[in-house]
Amino acid sequence: MFAAVAAIDDLSAWQRLIDDYASLFAPLAEGAGVGLVPRFFADAAGARRAAAMPSTPPLPMLEWRKRDGRMHARPGTYRGLDGLGVDLLFLAGDGALEAVLARAEHPLGEMKRQLRAARIQFFVLRTKRELADLGYEDFVEALGLPFLGACR
Repeated sequence: MFAAVAAIDDLSAWQRLIDDYASLFAPLAEGAGVGLVPRFFADAAGARRAAAMPSTPPLPMLEWRKRDGRMHARPGTYRGLDGLGVDLLFLAGDGALEAVLARAEHPLGEMKRQLRAARIQFFVLRTKRELADLGYEDFVEALGLPFLGACR
């Protein structure tokens, strides 16, 4: 098991993080979803493989889903990019999610740092218009990512 899996399984820690940023998630539409997945997995032979593929064996996924007016951390299953039911996806390398959770103050600042260091990959699975309609602009910009380009 790679280290990112252990961090994904800590639902209570992720729920605290989400709750600490409730105002950032408030604009999101009901049903909006974000996935966090280990960037690598071990295949049947034990070889390290990238998870950024159309299909993979089932892998643990942390899902942040807006339900009943607030974001909830819940376990999910990742089977590859095809047919994934989230709007945004973060593929985290070993240690990246642990670093986010270890940061006592402003853990999304650490997530932003991990994105800039390419220790977390960011995938957008909806169009810019769909993301805007779902209310993602503030969240994406809080992570230091221009809202899908400088052109509006």
